Amino acid sequence: MACCGGQRAALRAGTANIGGEAGAPFVPRAHEFEYTGAGELAITGPLTGKLYTFRGRGTRLRVDASDVASFVSIPNLRRVP
Repeated sequence: MACCGGQRAALRAGTANIGGEAGAPFVPRAHEFEYTGAGELAITGPLTGKLYTFRGRGTRLRVDASDVASFVSIPNLRRVP
């Protein structure tokens, strides 16, 4: 049976490669949101200052990665997988 102790030690030391190329910077991605409410919804991204306008039910928009955290708690918006 294989032991994972070596992998744990590498994680603690910061030398483990847990995906992607070694040394490649993490770049957050934009995410798509769909509006499920009625009418129109306009939101200004708190970090980017960008205006996102959902023009009606079913409207989908890509939200900048910087603004995603604040969008997940807005009623009538759902994150599209």
